[in-house]
Amino acid sequence: MKVIHLLLLVGGLIFLSLATCSFASSLSKEKVVVFLKAEARIRGDSIYLEEIVQDIKADKPLKQKLMRIKVGSFPFCNRKRILSKDYILVRLYQSGLSPGDVVVEGREKIVVTRESFLSPLEDKLNFSEGEENYLVKKGDMVNLVVEEANLRVVMRGRALESGKKGEMVQVLNISSFKKVKGEIVAPFTVKVNPVKIDREG
Repeated sequence: MKVIHLLLLVGGLIFLSLATCSFASSLSKEKVVVFLKAEARIRGDSIYLEEIVQDIKADKPLKQKLMRIKVGSFPFCNRKRILSKDYILVRLYQSGLSPGDVVVEGREKIVVTRESFLSPLEDKLNFSEGEENYLVKKGDMVNLVVEEANLRVVMRGRALESGKKGEMVQVLNISSFKKVKGEIVAPFTVKVNPVKIDREG
């Protein structure tokens, strides 16, 4: 009889210990919170999460990964697309987040407008002295274009330098986090030599 009581006592302590650990684990795991903009303007063919959010509350490695998520395509210039919070949540789930791990804050829908490369808005930009002919400015999100034979690949990058058409600038590939050098061929567009990518990769 004493043996049975002892086993019950030990079993109860183990259960209590496991429950306590589980509760502590759930408390330490904070939810990811995504704060959406009310509206956003993009210039590329694709919509990335970093372009439509004000901020993401998450640890730095996860935040960087989430920023690079492609949430949709946008083939037409000067057109609008409406993305719902539910749609964005689905894209986040597809990236590996569990439904209970993420919350999307903001309006129920976000209006995304794609601007053409030569939109009137760009003509009205206030450039500082000496930058009036810059097609790419430091910090801009740009299209990295790689062309070889019959192959054309477009990636996303962030300009690390400002420059005019025909000038070479350094760009950070946001997918690989590697720096590459390319030629500015159009507004927000940098053409990269595939040989240079191989060498710098």
